[in-house]
Amino acid sequence: MVVLAGCVARPEPLAGPEYEEHWREVLVQTIPRNGYVERNGEYVGVAPIAVRVRTTESGRPVRPQRITATDTASGAYVWKLLVPGEQVPERMLMDIRPFLSVQPGISFGP
Repeated sequence: MVVLAGCVARPEPLAGPEYEEHWREVLVQTIPRNGYVERNGEYVGVAPIAVRVRTTESGRPVRPQRITATDTASGAYVWKLLVPGEQVPERMLMDIRPFLSVQPGISFGP
């Protein structure tokens, strides 16, 4: 058995305003209320919630960010992809209603 041990020097972080980390928060709201919210497949919380997105200094995503909202009762979901060329919005209303399955109703007729 051969064991190699060593020390790897970590490079110093780049300096300057173009390399600073910037973040924007998007207030995500869902219809119906209390939808589960994910960012890039990772659970963030229950809406309404502020979702942090890493951005450039001008407020554009550094890499694509997929925001998903899921209705907890039915499992229906909608998503929005924030791409590097667009501005990160302050608010996002995600309407899940069109994707909910139609519930059978009771009808009273002759």
